[in-house]
Amino acid sequence: MSLAFGSLPAFALRTEWRYVQRMAYLGALFIWGCTLWSLQPDPKMEAEPSIERDYRLIAEQTGRVLSKIRSYFKMGGEL
Repeated sequence: MSLAFGSLPAFALRTEWRYVQRMAYLGALFIWGCTLWSLQPDPKMEAEPSIERDYRLIAEQTGRVLSKIRSYFKMGGEL
C-alpha cells in the first residue's frame, strides 16, 4: 500500500511519506520475524495413523477370506 500511495503525485515528494514507508517496512518485518521465530509445539501424532490401521484391518480380513477359500477347496467343496 505504501508503494501505491507513494506513486501518487501528492505523496511522492513529501519527506514524511519516506518515514512512513520505512516505519511500515520495519513494522511488517517485526511482525514477520516474531511469528517466524515463535515456538509452536508439534501436533500430537496418533499412536497408529488411521491409514495404517485401515490397511491392517483390510489385510486381516483378506487373509481370513483367503484361508476360508483354501480350506474349502482342500475339502473338495464347490463354490
